[in-house]
Amino acid sequence: FANDGSNAAVATIGGSGVGGNNSGNSSTTQQQAVGAGASNQNTSAQVSNSAFVPIDQSDHSVAVNFTPFFW
Repeated sequence: FANDGSNAAVATIGGSGVGGNNSGNSSTTQQQAVGAGASNQNTSAQVSNSAFVPIDQSDHSVAVNFTPFFW
């Protein structure tokens, strides 16, 4: 999330981490925050010795516009 005056950014992982055949120990994590007032959101998953594991790490994106409000 980004507060007034801070920056927002996107972190993605493609083609790595957990998914498909995991015959060893597999893990994946993504996290990013940019600028003052920003806070991290992250997702992580880990499996060990599993033939196939479907994992949904999806998140919903929301656009927030900060506008001066005067009475």
